[in-house]
Amino acid sequence: MDLDPRTTHKENIRLPAWLVGCALALLINLPSLRVGLVGDDYVHRQFLIHHLETSGPASSLDAWDMFNSHTPVEQRIAVGSLPWWTAPNLQVSLFRPLAVLSHYIDYWLWPQSPAWMHAHNIALYVITVLLASALYTRLLAPSAAWIATLLFAADDANSLGVAWIAGRNTLLTTLFALLTLLTFVRYRTEGRRTDAIIAAVALLLAHASSEGALGAWAYLLAYALLLDRGTARSRVFALLPLVCVSALWVVLTTAWGFGVRGSGAYIDPRTQPLLFLEALTTRFPQLLIMQLGITPELSGSLPAPLAAALLCVAVLTLAGLVALLWFRRSDRSLLFMAVGCVGSLLPTCAVGAVGRLLFISGLGAHALIGELAVALWGLGANQRVRGASAAALLLLPQLAIDGFGSMQAAAWWLRVHQSFYRAAESLPRGENIARSLVMIVNARDYLTTPFVQLYHTAFFAPAPPLIHVLGVSTAAVSVERLDRFSFAIQPEGGYLSDATSILVRPRDLPFHAGQVVYLYGAQIHVDQITHDGRPARIRVVTFGLDDPRLLWVIWNDALRRYVPFVLPDIGQSVTLPPMPADATILP
Repeated sequence: MDLDPRTTHKENIRLPAWLVGCALALLINLPSLRVGLVGDDYVHRQFLIHHLETSGPASSLDAWDMFNSHTPVEQRIAVGSLPWWTAPNLQVSLFRPLAVLSHYIDYWLWPQSPAWMHAHNIALYVITVLLASALYTRLLAPSAAWIATLLFAADDANSLGVAWIAGRNTLLTTLFALLTLLTFVRYRTEGRRTDAIIAAVALLLAHASSEGALGAWAYLLAYALLLDRGTARSRVFALLPLVCVSALWVVLTTAWGFGVRGSGAYIDPRTQPLLFLEALTTRFPQLLIMQLGITPELSGSLPAPLAAALLCVAVLTLAGLVALLWFRRSDRSLLFMAVGCVGSLLPTCAVGAVGRLLFISGLGAHALIGELAVALWGLGANQRVRGASAAALLLLPQLAIDGFGSMQAAAWWLRVHQSFYRAAESLPRGENIARSLVMIVNARDYLTTPFVQLYHTAFFAPAPPLIHVLGVSTAAVSVERLDRFSFAIQPEGGYLSDATSILVRPRDLPFHAGQVVYLYGAQIHVDQITHDGRPARIRVVTFGLDDPRLLWVIWNDALRRYVPFVLPDIGQSVTLPPMPADATILP
C-alpha cells in the first residue's frame, strides 16, 4: 500500500496556511473576551494589585513569586486555607517570572478590564499559531502543513487554555518553545548563528514561563536524531547551548527551593521518580486520547452516546496514525512529529490529565493527522474518490470535534465561574458573619472548595474570617454526636478516596490512629484508619458545638448548593446520603 502523498498527489494550495490559521485562531477564540475572571484569576488579582499599590513589583523577589506561598503549612491548616489532611511537607512552589510579568502588564495597562486581558491571551495564541504554521511549512508536505495549521488553530484543548487568563503561563511557554524549535531548525538548515542565539534566549524565556518548557526537548532531540543532516559532532555541539540553558534553569530553581512535594496529584519527577513512573501508566493514555479527541471538561456536558462516539473517533484516529507510521516508517519527518508528540506528553503527566496543557504535544499530533489525511486522499491513482472519502471521514469528525469544543471553551469557563459563585452564595451570610466560623461537615470534592471560599470573600462581604472543610466524600457519611463539645464523622470507605483530596496529600502517606490536627476553633482527632492508612473515622472537638458562632453546613447535591446542617442530639447519629461519584460542583 502506497501511503506517501508526495508520490501521488500534486499540491495546489493557494491560500497561505499561516493566514488561514491565524484568522481562525482569532475568530474562534473571540467569545473568550466575555469570560471575565475565573478561579485563580482572583488570587492573582489580589497578589498583583497588592504589590502594585504598595511599592511596585521591582521592590523584592517576593513580588515575582506569585505561584508560591511562604506561610508554613501548619498555619495554613489552622486558618482553613488548607484542609486538615494536608501533608506536613506540602510545597507547590513554581518560579514563573515571565508569566508574572505578563500579568503585571495587564494590571498596569487595564486593571479593570478582563476583556483586554483575554485579548492579550488571544494575541499570544495567534502568534503561536503563526510559529506552528512556519514549522509545518518547513517540515511537512504543503497540503499536510495546511491541514495541520487548521487543526492546531481550532484545537479545543488549546481554546480551553486561551479562554482562561490564569493559563497565560502555558501560552507563553508554548510560544517560546515553538520559537526555540523554529529558530533551531533554521540554524541547522541555513547556518545563521543569529538563529542559534535566538533559540537559546527563547528556550530561557520558555523556562521562565512554566515548567512545561521541558516538552520542547522532545522535538529538539527528535530533530537532532532524525532530521539534522550534520555530523554527530556538529549535532551535539549545536544542542550544547540549549542544554546549558535548561540545565542551568533546573539547577538554579532546585537550589532556590522551587518544586513540588507532598501532593498526590502534582508529581515532581526529580524527587518522586517512582511515583511519576506509576502515574505515567494511567495519565499518558488519557492525555493521548484527549489529544486526538475532546477534553473531558468539554465532553462532560454531552449526551452519553455522543461522548462515546467522540471517543471512538479518537481511538480510530489513533489506529490510523499507528498504521501510517508503520507503512511510512522510513519517513523521518513523520517519525520526528510522532516522537515529539509522545515525548512532550511526558512532562504533562507530572500535572495530570489536564486538556488545556496540550499545546506543545498538539504540534506533533496535528501534523500526523494532516499527513494521514493527505495519505488517505492519495491511496491510489484509480481510487481517488475512495481516498477522498477516507480523508473526509478522518478530517470532518476532527474538525467537528475541534470546532465544537473550541466554541464551547468560553462557555465552559463561564459555567465554572457561575458554579463557584452559586456555591459561595449559598454559604452563610448576615450581620454577625464576621465573628463566625463556617464549618463544612461534608463537601463533594476538595478542588472547588478553596475557590468557593475565595468567591465568598470577593463577592459576599462581609465574609466569615475562617471556613474549615471537615470532610470530603461522595459516599454515605455517618455523623454521631458524642457530647457538648465533640462529634464523630465516619464516611463509608474512609477519606482520601476521591481524586481531589490528594491534591494536598499523597495516598501513600499514612495517618495513624490518635493523630491530632489543630484548627482555629477545633481539633481533628483521627480515631480510626483504614488498612492502607487513610482516616476511617475522625472526631471533631470544639469549644462548644452549640455556640452560635459555629455555622454548620453540608453540600446538597440535588440543590447544587451548601445548606445548613443541624447536628444530632447527644448520643444520636444521622447518615448523609451518598452522591453520584461521577459528578462535581463544576459543570
